[in-house]
Amino acid sequence: MGIHRFEKTINKKTKVKKMHRFFISGSEAPYEIGDCIVIGGEDHDHLSKSLRMKTGESLVVCDRHQIEYVVVIRSVEKKQTVTQVIEKRKNDSEPAISVVLYQAVAKGSKMEWIIQKSVELGVDRIVPVITKRCVASPKDGEKKRQRWQKIAVEGAKQSQRGKVPQIEQPRDLEAVIGDDSFTVPNGVAAYEMEKSAGIKQWLKKRETEREFSVFIGPEGGFEKEEIEAMYQKKGIEAVGLGNRILRTETAGIAVLAMIMYEYEMN
Repeated sequence: MGIHRFEKTINKKTKVKKMHRFFISGSEAPYEIGDCIVIGGEDHDHLSKSLRMKTGESLVVCDRHQIEYVVVIRSVEKKQTVTQVIEKRKNDSEPAISVVLYQAVAKGSKMEWIIQKSVELGVDRIVPVITKRCVASPKDGEKKRQRWQKIAVEGAKQSQRGKVPQIEQPRDLEAVIGDDSFTVPNGVAAYEMEKSAGIKQWLKKRETEREFSVFIGPEGGFEKEEIEAMYQKKGIEAVGLGNRILRTETAGIAVLAMIMYEYEMN
């Protein structure tokens, strides 16, 4: 990705929300007004062939570090689109807290839906985990991760986020909680058998915290032994989510929404 300075710069205020959004690696950032940002690969194909964007149209480019650039297209070439920065600003849609979702791998398209909605809600990172009751167990973890990462990118674009959450390769739950070098700040596990401790009370005790780790079980839920091991090894507390039993694709989204409401809306 090359950078050069155009002699003429444009300083007019531009509305960001209605524009198409693309993410770049950020390796050459930060850019300044007048710099050239070259978009290539799949993003160029999408921009030029699917969206059919033309010279003179504007879009938003984000460097994955919460800095976004309003750019105007200067040329659409065969293998790349050349744009010029006309405005630079800090993205304001990222939450002030960090939530890592440890989601038991769900079967079929459920996992993709979970990733998409979690990204829209503001999750910081997603770690797919394999538990004892998991029905799905990806044979090619890296291939699956790449597919999930693309879904995260699309979710970040749609929700106007300033960065793309990282999707990690699937890991055994036992390996996660058994790794002494692996920290799990403010760990909480949704457990349908927990009747005395609820998510509301758990959140109230952590009003000043800014990092959270959410563990969600598979279609059949966590086994009792897994809940006990999570608490003993990492201090992960089990909480109930109410009087109804939620599906695995609902539970994580519900917990994320509760956390974001507590720390963003209040």
